[in-house]
Amino acid sequence: MNNNKHPEMSKKILALLVIILFVNLPLVTALEISNVNVASVAPNSVSIQWTTDQAADSFVHYGKDASSLKIVGDANSVTDHTLQISGLTPSTKYLYSVESSSAVNDNEGKLFSFETPAPDTTPPTITIKIPELNPGTRLSLSGETEIGAKVEITINGKAAGMTTALANLEDKTKGNFTFTDLILTENSNNVLALTATDAAGNKATAQGTVFADATKPKIDLKDVPSLVADNSYQLKKNLSEEVHYEIFVNNKSIFFRITSFSRIACLAISDQFISGCKSISVFNSSGTDNVMLTIVSPYVYYV
Repeated sequence: MNNNKHPEMSKKILALLVIILFVNLPLVTALEISNVNVASVAPNSVSIQWTTDQAADSFVHYGKDASSLKIVGDANSVTDHTLQISGLTPSTKYLYSVESSSAVNDNEGKLFSFETPAPDTTPPTITIKIPELNPGTRLSLSGETEIGAKVEITINGKAAGMTTALANLEDKTKGNFTFTDLILTENSNNVLALTATDAAGNKATAQGTVFADATKPKIDLKDVPSLVADNSYQLKKNLSEEVHYEIFVNNKSIFFRITSFSRIACLAISDQFISGCKSISVFNSSGTDNVMLTIVSPYVYYV
């Protein structure tokens, strides 16, 4: 009698152990894939993104035909997935699906798709104004080109700087670039050449020549008399270079002239201007001020 009870008791204990085991086992849920999208696409590449509710690996099946898909992947476990695919053909439609931890999202069997654009064969443009003359040997330049284009500049064939065109704050369709403190060769013509290269490798060039005028013009006033007997005086002087010169009376401009190189500056100061302070300012065409002649009182002239 007792022997018959043992098997029944064993069955009950076994059943209880099985129940306890199932209760304590962790719940296993299927991995979910969502937000499948194309982050960016170029003529020869694409970036695919998706998310999972659990950390998992990343794989993309892709191709031009659903029956012959290639696969790329990354074994790292993440929840935000991004895979870059390169070596694609421009102007081509591709099909794809994504996979993480053996769970596949294939757009309910229809597969996702993207199309690569045609190659960019349009070169950027460069808009820049290079001055013909610069006072001194330091120069700053600003211009416009395609946003994101790499801009390089050379001076007399030597590399002088490189920058990237950034979006204009007022017009987001334009890119601006600036080069500051470029060093020129003094008293010489300097050839500046710029090259802009866009993301597709297309190039545009611009070139100009600027003369770095580092020498101030000269006018010899050593033999101007300090005293004259008449109430007018004629001044004749050689100028060292092509200049603009201007006469001021009581801080008011009364005479302006542009003369060519080695011409004589001929000036007659008559009695109508003798009542006050007179001065001659000589400056070159790049604007560098140099010499001033001052005349004081009706008949006394000071250099």
